[in-house]
Amino acid sequence: QAAMAIDDAEQFSQNLEKIRELEVLYDISKQVSSMERFEEVCRFVFQKVKTIMPVEFALWYEWSEKSNQLVLSLCLGCEDVKRNLTASFTKEEISDPVKVNLELKKVLKTEKEFLRYMDSVVSLPIIAEKSIHGVLSVGNRRKMRLSGEQIRLLSIIISQLASVFERQKSLLNVTRLV
Repeated sequence: QAAMAIDDAEQFSQNLEKIRELEVLYDISKQVSSMERFEEVCRFVFQKVKTIMPVEFALWYEWSEKSNQLVLSLCLGCEDVKRNLTASFTKEEISDPVKVNLELKKVLKTEKEFLRYMDSVVSLPIIAEKSIHGVLSVGNRRKMRLSGEQIRLLSIIISQLASVFERQKSLLNVTRLV
């Protein structure tokens, strides 16, 4: 009976964790639709993600079509990082999360702030409607790796960020037409 009680308690704990994750996904989808500035969206999403994952910092790299580079655009939880971090990619390379992750780790290793935390850093591309918008890198200072399930959840959240990009792009195009 004791073993069953422990199993039940573990299952209950896992169910509570899933409920928290769903609440965060719901909050993000509900709130970001009314936000206008991408930086505001990123800050909100970062705060929400920190409640369900061991994430202490986030870096958003914006994709530059002209130079085929990712350019560091926003740092959250690590504001003292150099702002001139860049990484050169082709569109095909940036679509490959494994390649992006490896290449951005090389770039981050040049920054003392991140050298000790490389094992915890995960980078995922922000892609919508076959357009590359950038890459989001997250990590923590406790050297805790994200689980495969957490990375999948982060991918879902990033797809919501990509939809914000598309909405902003559409609004910009409509404004230009008017």
